[in-house]
Amino acid sequence: MQNIIPDFDHDKAKKFRERKGTIRIEFGKLFRNARDKAGISRADLAYSLDINPHTIAHWEAGRCFLNDLSLITEIYEHIGVYIPDLLHQAVTNVINRR
Repeated sequence: MQNIIPDFDHDKAKKFRERKGTIRIEFGKLFRNARDKAGISRADLAYSLDINPHTIAHWEAGRCFLNDLSLITEIYEHIGVYIPDLLHQAVTNVINRR
């Protein structure tokens, strides 16, 4: 494959794509643990955030990632966890496993 972007490492990009799914799964586990620790059900959190409970289920299963950044503050108010901190922890956990 011709490298059209100078200094672009295709192998690193491929490894990152492979890990991205793992990071989503790890994030989902951490998110669910935080929600459980806060003692709030998936349905109650979804109601408070005005989203579908299935959306939270998808986050927790690692099928998709939180894509509405306006929810970060609201989530913090309900479960006391800052999403960027959870994401950082998920990335750190995945990297340390390798």
